[in-house]
Amino acid sequence: MQDKVNAVIQKTGINFNITEELDEARRIGKYNERKTRPIMIKLMKESTKMNILKNAKTLKGTDIWIDEDYPKEVQEERRRLIPYMKEARNKGYKALIRYDKLIINNETYRTKDLEKDEKHENGETSDKSRQKKL
Repeated sequence: MQDKVNAVIQKTGINFNITEELDEARRIGKYNERKTRPIMIKLMKESTKMNILKNAKTLKGTDIWIDEDYPKEVQEERRRLIPYMKEARNKGYKALIRYDKLIINNETYRTKDLEKDEKHENGETSDKSRQKKL
């Protein structure tokens, strides 16, 4: 498996000493004959990880991809932020998701903030704020 990891890293153009940099490499998920399971690697240095992620775009057009592994809560938050990111991009804004936050034109948003704004725009208000208006 280390040979496969080393070959993929070499394709990104990074000089990678697998014996010094690699902490652990393992397949994730249940075995299935029809599918290839992803390989998760743990590295010794954060700088090596960032270097690999930065150069992962060199694998574009191949059937290989490199992604960062996030905790389940962060994955769910990112999934909820994607529609907001797409909407912002369609409106012409510069938008990207970093960890569990959406950044639109250098302003940071979380799902809670966006959902609150959405409810406000739709005229939905809590009972307390409705009472204040009356």
